[in-house]
Amino acid sequence: MIEERIKILHEAQQLFLSEGFYKTTMDDIAGRLKISKKTIYKHFVSKEEVVRESVLNFVTENQKSFSDLVESEHNAVEKCFRMFNYVGKMLVKINIKFLNDIRNFTPELWNQIDEMRTKILSANMKIIIEQGQSEGFIIETSSDILINVFVTSIRGIVNPETIISNNLSPANAAQSIIEVLMNGILTPKGKKIFSNLKAGESK
Repeated sequence: MIEERIKILHEAQQLFLSEGFYKTTMDDIAGRLKISKKTIYKHFVSKEEVVRESVLNFVTENQKSFSDLVESEHNAVEKCFRMFNYVGKMLVKINIKFLNDIRNFTPELWNQIDEMRTKILSANMKIIIEQGQSEGFIIETSSDILINVFVTSIRGIVNPETIISNNLSPANAAQSIIEVLMNGILTPKGKKIFSNLKAGESK
């Protein structure tokens, strides 16, 4: 029963991310899973519950990936580089319709997600920035200011208004902003590592 519930959440999550959830019906979810709606209703009382659980599960999955990255043996520059690459790949999965649906139809859920991602990003970036400063790869300035710059930038990327007004995809926005942020906070030693990482990725 637990495995069936997890599978429903996973498939619904993929559908919502790619198509949005406002116009997605329980019939659509059942059809994707090749099961009956009755089976879905054994686990969830409504589509709203499916939306909430699948979205929060998506945030939790990404939180685990961020934590694993921060706890890795990489230097701080590579951790930053890998984190932004991860964010970019994550955002490829998200359709603008999904972001708009959350903002417009479930504002309380949007606020909860925003609060969760702010806490997640702040905690992880604090560790990376302080590590980078001790390694001599990140400039010596207030870590709180640097954390705020990173968190504000990422929150701005995952924002329908920003994306639409600049005619950007979330993934392209993430790729653009990493250049500005990394070159702004790195020491000459850190920039050399960053350049090598970019060169290695382009091969």
